[in-house]
Amino acid sequence: MIGRLSIDREGILDRVSSDASRLQELGYRQQLRRGLGVFSTFSIGVATVAPVVGLYAIFGLGMNLSGPVWVWLLVLSLVGQVLVAVVYAELASEFPIAGGPYQWVRRLIGPDAGIFTGLIYL
Repeated sequence: MIGRLSIDREGILDRVSSDASRLQELGYRQQLRRGLGVFSTFSIGVATVAPVVGLYAIFGLGMNLSGPVWVWLLVLSLVGQVLVAVVYAELASEFPIAGGPYQWVRRLIGPDAGIFTGLIYL
């Protein structure tokens, strides 16, 4: 046996209770389950692999159409995606509530803009 897996149950419970208290500060009561089933775990795996599969699928087409410039276009798009991910991470840490972009826009701009954002994300 190479190593043992140890679970710090106290640390996990502390994080869960601090998350619940943060939601309470925001005026919300926790309603969603904090657990992953088989379908959720499978979906996370597919969502992780899908962008890479898409990149491989379009790589040959991009090289044929634009040549070596394609590599630099990929790097440029990666930088843009990292910036978007940083913004999403910051918003998720500021508003850790269900609803994602709808809730963020509703709280930052207003309910009409929130509804518009929610419709776009459908």
